[in-house]
Amino acid sequence: MVEPILPNFCCVAKGLEETAIPEIDPRLEQALSSFPGQTLTLPMGSYVLASRPNLYGTLSRERVLAECMTYLRQALDHLGLSSPPRLLLVLPDKTRTNIAAHLLLDVVLSLQTECPGLQFTVLFGLGTHPPMTEQDLEQWLEPQRYHQLKIRGISLRQQTTLAPLQPQATVEVREFPEMSASSFSALHQAITQLQGHLTAMTSPGEPLTLERYLEREQALKETTPFQTASTGPENPPASTVPLATAAQQGFSLSLPLELWQHHLTLVAGDTELHPYEVRGGSGGIHKMLAVGLADLQTIRRTHSTRILLDATSPTAEANNAFVRSLDHIIADLYQDLLHRPDSLACTIPLGLSIASLQPGCINGLWLGQAEPARQQLTRIVRHSNTVRLSQATHLVIGDADRKKGTDILAGARALQTLCEEDRGDNVLLADSPRQRVALLFNPCLETRNHGGIGNLGTKKQLDVLGQLVHECQGILQAQLSAVETFDQALTLVQARRRQILTAWTHHLLLVSDFPDFLDLLKTLIRMLRQLASINFDPQKIGEYLQSSLSNYANHYSDEGRMIHQLQAAYLSQPDLEALFYQVSNLQQAYTKMEGLGEGGQRALRLLKILQNFETFLLATDNVMVLNYLEALDPDLAPCLPAPLGSGLINQGLRFGLLGITGIDLTRHACQQALDKAIDYIEFYNSQSKNYQITFLPKPLIIKNPQTESSDLRK
Repeated sequence: MVEPILPNFCCVAKGLEETAIPEIDPRLEQALSSFPGQTLTLPMGSYVLASRPNLYGTLSRERVLAECMTYLRQALDHLGLSSPPRLLLVLPDKTRTNIAAHLLLDVVLSLQTECPGLQFTVLFGLGTHPPMTEQDLEQWLEPQRYHQLKIRGISLRQQTTLAPLQPQATVEVREFPEMSASSFSALHQAITQLQGHLTAMTSPGEPLTLERYLEREQALKETTPFQTASTGPENPPASTVPLATAAQQGFSLSLPLELWQHHLTLVAGDTELHPYEVRGGSGGIHKMLAVGLADLQTIRRTHSTRILLDATSPTAEANNAFVRSLDHIIADLYQDLLHRPDSLACTIPLGLSIASLQPGCINGLWLGQAEPARQQLTRIVRHSNTVRLSQATHLVIGDADRKKGTDILAGARALQTLCEEDRGDNVLLADSPRQRVALLFNPCLETRNHGGIGNLGTKKQLDVLGQLVHECQGILQAQLSAVETFDQALTLVQARRRQILTAWTHHLLLVSDFPDFLDLLKTLIRMLRQLASINFDPQKIGEYLQSSLSNYANHYSDEGRMIHQLQAAYLSQPDLEALFYQVSNLQQAYTKMEGLGEGGQRALRLLKILQNFETFLLATDNVMVLNYLEALDPDLAPCLPAPLGSGLINQGLRFGLLGITGIDLTRHACQQALDKAIDYIEFYNSQSKNYQITFLPKPLIIKNPQTESSDLRK
């Protein structure tokens, strides 16, 4: 790893007197961020989870500007440039807050006044988001700053996977380190079981080491090698370490050439809580470079299910798989940046980040090149945003930040965070999903994201979910027409819902990490072949293969169809040797590597919500989104016998397979949307009116008092 040459600077405002974490906010009238000017009046006893922005003092903007000016002057002096400085300013897009970005621009504009020869370019890292319009840029930068940049002829450039900024440069990234076995856990479990069988059948009482496993595998290959029409005994496949995966293989990273055409790159961002980047949160150097400026294939790798599921697991640490993957990419980028012959870069990028605990305030400042040092800001952000919820809740009301409420799932981050915080040692939600309702106020503003539904990858994965729902409608409707009680209907729907969410999960895993699946499948076949050679039950061998393939064989994706073809081939000819080479040939032919697509990882957010809430209500004034949701999850109430179905219809309640319902805010007030959510709660909790409502205005770290610990003071 390239070492920083510039010092780390961090200034955090003084902590004020600690106050008790409030459980119930007495202000039951809440203004909505998602729909400015709209308010909700919550029932008495509701919880309002609010951050504690007053735990720390503030730093004046004048002081912060002065600190930044001093630091950057010294940094440029330290570089000892023989020609006027060329700076590249990398900034986030309109979906992020902009305090750090504005500070950096103002400092560099002032430096340019002092040093007329200084040149700089502004590059926005959008990731998979659509490009900003000139109106977006002017609004985000603020008119005076925007026009000053235009007058000075400063280039405002944007990198997005939808329209990559040309020209691009390529960096070879070394093979990824092993991350986790979160994806395809059933396949990993099968391999582990087979390893146990091998141990028991070959060397009773003696452990099977990796070395002995590989020795025996190689010996078996040499005595009875696989042979097919395309591969003969003279070209046996290379030996593979068990459980190794394709995600470990190296790949090419593509980035704008601008990075190599400037003496110093400065990355600005506001430190905020992030569901995956838990070490430093949003606003850091690594995430901006390896995601904001990266190509789609790199984003696919860092946002694959195997990385994101590890990053959000209950045992995930600050240095989780997502953070490690970014660190790994950045290490190779920095080497290339400094050692490419035609690169102007004199040092690795410099970061500027701030902590802002309430709008317009600066509570901490960080400047430096070592990304982990930014955790000093993260600590105060986490401290301020840690709240208490002492009673399990039934109805959660989410309020999407208007800047981030671009589409259905972009605004659902707070609900995702709540679901991930809810676990056995930190109980936040009511006992059963049947008792839970989530209401999300979300404007879904970005019309270029399929009218506010979601960008390409998000909508593609939602469409697959819709296919799964519609394929079972006929059978389910017939079953529902014969029920005698609502409980019978609910049992049928819940069972089918679990099947659909499981099938959707398998689909998401497969398209996200298809090369990994093929590697694991080959490992499984090798082990089954070894067991077959020592008279292991042939029926069990077939069962292991069928269970491994059937979960992932489908017609919703190219990858699912490929697995279906493998399954059909093995059923017609149960030959392990032939199957192994079919998988090998498939690996060589598969070059798609699309993964979940642009923004497709947000499908995991919806999966988490549907696994935790029986009913998910989306209140929006986006008619296109409302129509899409109605088609995605059709109402089954008309399919019920008249007394049951009419009872739901008369109350204005939908009975969908997924439990997703849109509430039209062009026809109903926000307060009426809340009333409708309460109707659902009372319907599903008819035997008890004792339910708890919680208002969640932003992503927060939520603690049950019984598990309250030092986390509150970190």
